[in-house]
Amino acid sequence: MSFTKMCHGCGGVIPDESSCCPNCGAIVREIETTFVRESYQKVTPILPSKRESSFLKQPSLVVIEGADKSKEFSLTSDQTRIGRDKEGNDIVLQDTNVSRHHAVISFENHQYTLEDLQSTNGTKVNGKTITKHILTDGDIIQLGDTFLAFYL
Repeated sequence: MSFTKMCHGCGGVIPDESSCCPNCGAIVREIETTFVRESYQKVTPILPSKRESSFLKQPSLVVIEGADKSKEFSLTSDQTRIGRDKEGNDIVLQDTNVSRHHAVISFENHQYTLEDLQSTNGTKVNGKTITKHILTDGDIIQLGDTFLAFYL
């Protein structure tokens, strides 16, 4: 089993002892949880410690690994549908392991909830399979082979 820390900013490899990315200078922010890909390679995403973009000052999803890497999606409505199909989804992912209508994020009672829509490959948050989950800042969501970071 190999262990690799990846930079959120540029996707480069960060040495274990480093506190910033040697390629782009992004500051390393420790995440309590890690996730394991099917290849059993442990990947610890390194998320920016400061939200430099004004875009990230509102609830957002950032693709940290997968075909849509580095794309950012603002959560501006009470319901945000996620899937592979362009019809009926607010966020369309180019991952063949994401179902056509995979999941939905809802905002109610001052909290964001992620719900799996009976997808073929399931939905994980911080490495655990979920059917419904209340999201917190920094949660890592896995849909197919796509990993997204949730920011409040």
